[in-house]
Amino acid sequence: MKEITERIGQRARKLRWELGWTQEKLAEEVDVSTSYIGMVERGEKTPSVPILERIALALGSSVGFLADRNREEEEESAVSLRKRKLIEKIYDFESKEVEMLTGIAEAFAKYKAT
Repeated sequence: MKEITERIGQRARKLRWELGWTQEKLAEEVDVSTSYIGMVERGEKTPSVPILERIALALGSSVGFLADRNREEEEESAVSLRKRKLIEKIYDFESKEVEMLTGIAEAFAKYKAT
């Protein structure tokens, strides 16, 4: 059990860092205390399934990635994280910037389809 607890903490910390979030930000997103997040990340506390699900959701990941050894899911989660970071940035764009980015995405999709 300790191995899984440590893996959850390490992966949660890594994803949080990749998002540029503090423990406070993650705690706010998950609706737990900052000290609780710290204990999880240090492998001192095994989160309950509902809290683990909220942590995974907040980090744009899955419970499986946080707890399992499966490499394919790890790679999939990294892609998901990059997509989520891109989407978060888009929320800060002005309308014209969103239109421009949409045009680029559509052109890329056509290129990729050929």
